[in-house]
Amino acid sequence: MIRSFRIPKALDSRLREIAGERRTSVNALAEAALQKFADFDTHTEEFGYGVVKKGFLIKVLDDLTDQQVRDLGDWAGRGLGSETVRFYHPEVDLEAILSTFEDIWSKYSGMYSFRHEVRDNQHILRLNHNMGTKWSLFYEAQMKALFDKNLGIKLETELSPNFVTARFKIR
Repeated sequence: MIRSFRIPKALDSRLREIAGERRTSVNALAEAALQKFADFDTHTEEFGYGVVKKGFLIKVLDDLTDQQVRDLGDWAGRGLGSETVRFYHPEVDLEAILSTFEDIWSKYSGMYSFRHEVRDNQHILRLNHNMGTKWSLFYEAQMKALFDKNLGIKLETELSPNFVTARFKIR
């Protein structure tokens, strides 16, 4: 669909500059911004999201014990994570959970990148966050709780300071 917008000259100049830096078009930037607005930003107040620097979040978890971090991740997966999946999808199933990780949280939060692949009937989930070991513990617990509560799937996980890899098979 073709739609026209009027924007101030200064904004147009800034968008052209950003598009050049990112080697894309102003149209692609505008489409991405509008998609994020429609999919995520319009719901941030409803979910109680706020903008916080990663450094602050890293410090918060660094001051907790490993068990406290795991408990927080478990709470987030069983509660907030499940609620978010239900908001975006009519049913909480495997496709809905994967879509929420990839199409909502990874794409719009800026907290991590997420990849999902299937090899020989084994699902492999990779989450790269670059926030340290405590965040790996948090994301591991969140993922385990979300999959266990909603699908009854027990994840096998591997951690490193900035990555969480989870595997499972569907029989």
